[in-house]
Amino acid sequence: MDESEKIKQLINQIVSELLKQKKEQPVSVIKKAKRVLIIESEKTPLNKFSNQFEQSLAQKYELIKKNQEQLQETEIDELILEIDQVILTNASLSLQSKLALGLGDCPLSLLLQEALVHGIPTIILADYLVETSQIQSDSYQRLFIKYQRIIKEHGIVIKKSKELFNGLVNKKQWITANEIALLNERQHLVIGQNDHLSYSAKEQLKQKKIQVIKTRGD
Repeated sequence: MDESEKIKQLINQIVSELLKQKKEQPVSVIKKAKRVLIIESEKTPLNKFSNQFEQSLAQKYELIKKNQEQLQETEIDELILEIDQVILTNASLSLQSKLALGLGDCPLSLLLQEALVHGIPTIILADYLVETSQIQSDSYQRLFIKYQRIIKEHGIVIKKSKELFNGLVNKKQWITANEIALLNERQHLVIGQNDHLSYSAKEQLKQKKIQVIKTRGD
């Protein structure tokens, strides 16, 4: 065997070994994290809620934090293109009235208008909202009960952080056959405690002889 044949054979052996190592390397099904815009206020920063709540959000999503008092109108267009969801840590009575009436006369109300126009899910955390029962004027109290109903009709969700946290913790993540189709045969697939395989995904795994490794929760 001449020298060139030896070199060619050596290269083929190296390539074969690299391909073998690639097939044996465990992989995870990684989905692009949703980008969530957290709009805090001076009185209700995100860290005023439970540490577990903030940690759970950070584990599930890519967080973009903005202070509502410092939000600039020039930022709105870029933010709308970047984000998948909006969470407000609080909403004053003034802001609630603007949302109900469709007024956009400040950067925050303009941003929320654009979020609704573009179908971006928006949540207002109810933990520190002024309770309508605290409003002394009966007619004014009825007005803001009506405003909150209209806000919900617009598609904005108002809920407690604990309720949102429980939904995040217990939320199931489904892995489909389309995601398994991207994997090579005979790999090891690592999935999380809340990940669940669809029936068609399981069939794909069998066909490709991919072993599933499920990580334990903390």
